[in-house]
Amino acid sequence: MEDKCTAYCGLYCGHCFSRTHIRPTAETLLDQMRRQGFETFGPYMPNYKEFWEFLNTLIDAEGCPGCKRGGGNPACEIRICARNKNIEACPLCDDYPCSKFGWLSNNINYPMLEKDNLYMRENGYDAWLAMQKNRRSERFTYIEEREKLRSLE
Repeated sequence: MEDKCTAYCGLYCGHCFSRTHIRPTAETLLDQMRRQGFETFGPYMPNYKEFWEFLNTLIDAEGCPGCKRGGGNPACEIRICARNKNIEACPLCDDYPCSKFGWLSNNINYPMLEKDNLYMRENGYDAWLAMQKNRRSERFTYIEEREKLRSLE
């Protein structure tokens, strides 16, 4: 049942812009630089080594590993509570929504979170996860969704 991209609060880390756009863009840039011979003449350019290492870091790392794998705020009340209750995600908790979740409700950065969490409660985790994976295949990101909603205001 568990997926490494599911956050306790109900966010899907696979929709993070760094995972959907930054890494693939860095891979493309690195490939193009190699094709143009930067590995040969690049070391003679200022800051080349640092830049090359940084570019590889963007490719090798997924950025934040997600709260279930040590990313995010270790003092997050949502994470602590979910771990203590041994639940996959807040919407599966009998007490959801609770006061610990309040700061994240209606958060402008995640405009679909409440609707998605309701979907998880009503349809189950597996159906919710299938929906998230379908979105990911379409390169959906929370940031782009936020921008779409802002443009409608």
